[in-house]
Amino acid sequence: MRKSKPKRESQARANPRVKRDKQARANIRKANREKRERPWVTDHLTPLKRDDSGRVDMPGANLQGEEMWWHDLRGANFYLADLQEAELQDAELEKANFKFADLRDVFAMDANLEGANFTDADLRNAHLAGSELEGANFQRANATNADLDHGYAQGANFAGATLQDADFEDTDLQDANFFGANLQGTNFKKANLSGANLRGAASLEKAKNLHLAKNLKSAHLPPGFVIPKGNPTKRSPKKKTTSNPARLAAKLLK
Repeated sequence: MRKSKPKRESQARANPRVKRDKQARANIRKANREKRERPWVTDHLTPLKRDDSGRVDMPGANLQGEEMWWHDLRGANFYLADLQEAELQDAELEKANFKFADLRDVFAMDANLEGANFTDADLRNAHLAGSELEGANFQRANATNADLDHGYAQGANFAGATLQDADFEDTDLQDANFFGANLQGTNFKKANLSGANLRGAASLEKAKNLHLAKNLKSAHLPPGFVIPKGNPTKRSPKKKTTSNPARLAAKLLK
C-alpha cells in the first residue's frame, strides 16, 4: 500500500480548462486505457479485487493515494472505502458506488462518473473538474470547496448536500436538483441552470456569481426570489472643489 501523497493544488484551478465535448473525452479515455498494456504503465497500477462478474468489489478498503488512472471501474463498489487523495483521472466509473466513502482531496478530473452514487460521501476539496456526472447522486454528500467546474451534471441530485464554496463554473446543471442543499459561496459562473431545482436550497442568496449563470430564468427558483444583479459598483465620492474668492465676489455684486 502506498503512502498518501501530499496535497496538490487542483489542476482545474491552477490552469484554465478547455471544455471538451463528451465524445472527445471518451476517445481520450479509450486511448489511455490501451496504454495500460505497456510495462511502464502497468507497473504502478493497483491490483483490485473483483467479484465473479468482473466488477471491482472493495467495500471499506484503504486506497489512500492509490493510482487508478484510466481504469475501467464501471459499477465498482467502493462503499465506505478510504479514497483520500486517490488518483482516478480519466477513469471509467459509470454507476460506481461511493456511498459513505472518504473522497477528500481525490483527483478524478475528466472521469466518467455518470450515475455514480455519492450518497453521504465526504468530497471535501475533491477535484472532479471536467467530469461527466449525469444522473449522479450526491444526496447529503459534503462537497465543501470541491472543484466541479467545466463538467456535465445534467439531472444530478444534490439534495441535502453541503456545497459551500464548491465551484460549478461552466458546468451543465440542466435539471439538477438542489433541494435542501447548502449553496453558501457556491460558484455558478456560466453554469447552465436550465430546469434546475433551486427551491428549498439553503443560502441561495449567498451563492457566488448566480447572476452570471446561464438560463437562470428557466430554473425553478423559490417564490419571490429576486435574481441578484451582482455587486453594485461603488461610486467614488465627489471631489470637493475649492471656491474662487474673486468669482464668488463677482456673483454677489451682480
